[in-house]
Parts: sequence; C-alpha cells; structure tokens
Amino acid sequence: MMSAPDYVSQICKPNVIEFCESPTSVHRAWSALISLYHYKDYIVGQSEQKRFKSECPGFKLIRAVANAAKHARLDKTHGELSGMAASDVAKIGPGAPFSDGTYYSDGTSHTDDLDVVRLEYKDELIDLRQLCQQAIRYIEIQAS
Repeated sequence: MMSAPDYVSQICKPNVIEFCESPTSVHRAWSALISLYHYKDYIVGQSEQKRFKSECPGFKLIRAVANAAKHARLDKTHGELSGMAASDVAKIGPGAPFSDGTYYSDGTSHTDDLDVVRLEYKDELIDLRQLCQQAIRYIEIQAS
C-alpha cells in the first residue's frame, strides 16, 4: 500500500495544483476533492483518522462534495448536507474574496476575481479552489 506522504505528493498535491492552474475545470475540481477526501484512507490508526476528520479545514464539506460528485445526490445520511447534488458542485463563477473560501453576505465577490468552480448549495457559495488549498496545506503538514 502507498504511504500517506506518497499519496499526498503523488496524488493529492498534483490534483490540487492542476485544479488551481485550471480553476474552471469541473473535472480537475472533482479529482482534487475526491483525492483529498480519500487521504483519510491512508492514515494509519483509528485515533489518527478521527483527529484528521475533525481538524482538517473543510473536511466535512470535502466529504460531501466528493460523495455528491460520485453518487449524483447525497441522501439523508449526510444530515444538513443531504440533497446536495453533483450539479451544485459544477457551477462556475467569480472566486471568493476571502481566504476561507466564503463570499460577502449577498453572495458577491470582487469584480476582478477569476472565475472558479464553486459549490452553490442552499443559498451558500463556496470557492472550491480555496477549499482545496486550505486542505492540502493542512494535509502536507500532517503527512510530513
């Protein structure tokens, strides 16, 4: 089995870099998010996996987006994120003005922000590029 550091350097990091280089590519967004979600499978030890799931920035959202992309729509087992559909994770629009991937309360951004793949779900916008960048920074520290 591939080690966690190898999975990060050979799978996660390249996927995130490729998505950041092509921020309107739904294909690259989904590949990055799915690989980030599955990093948990490469962590040895139940307590380490549990800690990762609770501490990784945006892990709950990454899990939901990865599963919506895979299954087309989330069922009721996903709690408040149930009903999220793959189509919610394939929207293109201006990137978030804030580094945590969020937008102004009215859903706007700066006029000069690049377009990105966004999650648009229940009147909330999330910049998936920034979500991936936050997660990979955390994961690289944990995997080293």
